[in-house]
Amino acid sequence: MRQQTWEYLDAELGADDLAGIGRHIVLCVECRRVLAFDRAFLELLRRQRAAVAPGDLVWQVRVALRSAPM
Repeated sequence: MRQQTWEYLDAELGADDLAGIGRHIVLCVECRRVLAFDRAFLELLRRQRAAVAPGDLVWQVRVALRSAPM
């Protein structure tokens, strides 16, 4: 189950796999804990993406990316 946590949260699995994992989560306390942690982590990332970076930081990142060796 652990290997498919992210796919499960993003609903990237087939209907049978989603249903099977859903049934497993109902029965497995450890997997529910892991899933809750991963959900909270994804929510934190979503909130961080919504924040606007200061203009000078954006500029510095762009300069650094352009000058980075490929």
